[in-house]
Amino acid sequence: MAANIVTFAGSAGDDAMKKTSVAGKAYASFRICHTEKRGDLEPIHTWINAVAFGGWADYAGTIKKGDNVTVVGSLSTSSKKRVDGTFDNFVSIVVTQHMVVTPKKPAIEAQEKEPPAAKKVPSTFSEFDHIPF
Repeated sequence: MAANIVTFAGSAGDDAMKKTSVAGKAYASFRICHTEKRGDLEPIHTWINAVAFGGWADYAGTIKKGDNVTVVGSLSTSSKKRVDGTFDNFVSIVVTQHMVVTPKKPAIEAQEKEPPAAKKVPSTFSEFDHIPF
């Protein structure tokens, strides 16, 4: 038995675009970038398009650029004809099973704070003489 199931996680490249198809079905499309860090080498960025339909479209429509996104679905291919008659081919994930969106944390502005007051450290053991043990 063959299975077409893929999980992809990364950061949203843009805000999701929520639309309605010609058939009247709601869908949302968005791009996800997974960054693989490789020590001292340049990181590798892998981009993939994702699309969600129905109830998933409502949820996906909340995605904002930079949000952490994990999707589980199936791979789908499509093509678009260029003006010169050639075709561009695309691979997308159609969300069918699972999606988690964790909003990007807002940047915390640097605030100047005074360092915490240093605790007084006894200079001699005689300062501990009042301890009953």
